[in-house]
Amino acid sequence: MLYIAPYAATAMGEFFRDSGRHALVMYDDLSKHAMAYREISLLLRRPPGASISRRCLLSALAAFGTLLEDEQGKGRRLAHRAASHRDAGGRRFGLHSDQCHFDYRRTDFLETDLFNSGVRPAVNVGLSVSRVGFSAAIKAVKQVGATLKLDLAQYRELAAFAQFGSDLDPLTQKQLNRGSRLTELLKQPQFQPLTWQQQVVALFAGTQGYLGRFPDQDIRAFEVGLYKYFDSAQTALVEDLTKKKALDDDLRAKLHAALKEYAANFKADLAAKERLRRQPLQQQARRKLFQRKRQEVRKTMANVLDLRRRIRSVKNTRQITKAMKMSRRRSSVARRSGRWRRGPTPK
Repeated sequence: MLYIAPYAATAMGEFFRDSGRHALVMYDDLSKHAMAYREISLLLRRPPGASISRRCLLSALAAFGTLLEDEQGKGRRLAHRAASHRDAGGRRFGLHSDQCHFDYRRTDFLETDLFNSGVRPAVNVGLSVSRVGFSAAIKAVKQVGATLKLDLAQYRELAAFAQFGSDLDPLTQKQLNRGSRLTELLKQPQFQPLTWQQQVVALFAGTQGYLGRFPDQDIRAFEVGLYKYFDSAQTALVEDLTKKKALDDDLRAKLHAALKEYAANFKADLAAKERLRRQPLQQQARRKLFQRKRQEVRKTMANVLDLRRRIRSVKNTRQITKAMKMSRRRSSVARRSGRWRRGPTPK
């Protein structure tokens, strides 16, 4: 099954291609396919190395990624991407040149640690390579994202280094904050593709430092509001960007002005939400303070009442003692004066 699976998937992709639709086949993964081919070759007493037949079989998969032209001139494409496991536990999309003998255009390294930390897609920008790169991108996207890979790669290295020490100089702390904001900005929800205009706006805001004044947990809200703001209040700027497809000085100045305005509004909204969030907390704090004061007053009153009760008890005790002393004194005086008589003596 491991040996036949890639060819079966390619046949399914050809069905969609021939029926007039685009198709994408993901081979996960061809390293297991190579292992299965080795086992079958050993069972059939054939050389398990990189033989001519193996090259032809695996290279045939690349030939299936073709573009067919119909009568109206609209092409139907069958694209394919393959994956292979790495020894480090990660996964790499693309193909080894020694594993399959055709040129791969792009290799994306996915890391489990990035995936577990919430980064989607979990691509290691430092190890991933692309022969096409920004050549197929629009010029405006290339202009705003030219330093993005280097910034993220430096951030990953500094973040790994910062785990072993707490004393960081201001420059290193600034780079860490910048990298964390860019990482949050690049997190993309599932089934929510962005237009290239939105990519330009978001990357321009991230690379120009407009995210540094906000914490990481507010970057997603900043990004969502940014798209709505440009779609509603900056339609002329978006149309100008769509027409030129490149950033000149005029467009850069307009983007800076729009981002400054949006950042100020977003900061004010955050402050208002913080005040609304604090109002119930302040009321709750006042209520707790009132209850605590009332408990203290009740405790003080109980202590006062207990003290009064004790004083009253002491007074009563003193009065009783005084009465007993007066009674004893009268008895002794009467005995000495002879007025005190004993009872009859029993016979």
